[in-house]
Parts: sequence; C-alpha cells; structure tokens
Amino acid sequence: HVMNQAITRHLTMLKKTPTKGGTSFWLTGPKGFNATELGTRLRSRGVLIDIGERFCLNKDKRSFRLGFAFVPVKKLEEVIQIIAEEVNLMLSS
Repeated sequence: HVMNQAITRHLTMLKKTPTKGGTSFWLTGPKGFNATELGTRLRSRGVLIDIGERFCLNKDKRSFRLGFAFVPVKKLEEVIQIIAEEVNLMLSS
C-alpha cells in the first residue's frame, strides 16, 4: 500500500498497470519516453529498476518494473521521489 500511494502521489505522469498483490509495479512513460535512459540515470543515484525492454517480447522501451520486496518501507517514499525527479527532468528536456 505504501508503494502504491507513493506512486500515485509522485509518478502521475506515468501509466501504472493495475495489480492485485505481488511485489512489483509496472509503469509506462508517454510516447518517446526511454526507460533504459531512466535506468542509467537512476543507477547513478543508487536506485535500480527493471527495464521493460528486457522482459517484453515487443522490446517495450517505455516501460519499467519497480520491485519493492527488499526495500525497507520507510525508504519507499524517498525512492519514488528520486524516480519522479529523474522522470520529470527527462520529460522537460
């Protein structure tokens, strides 16, 4: 619930795939968004995401997965804020 709420608060510019349970969320950026670039930017800030291009048969470059099974609950909001900062920078350039 904490992760879902943080995504709803900070990543409204991305489409969230509906989910019931599990340990991850799939998010998709707008046309032209590059999740691989986002992954590189986030890695330099200590945040790792799973790029959709590696998981999807159609090599979807706009989607990524956020897993949270091993992230302490108290860090989830901070991590989502970092992701939102980088997404906003990418969308504004």
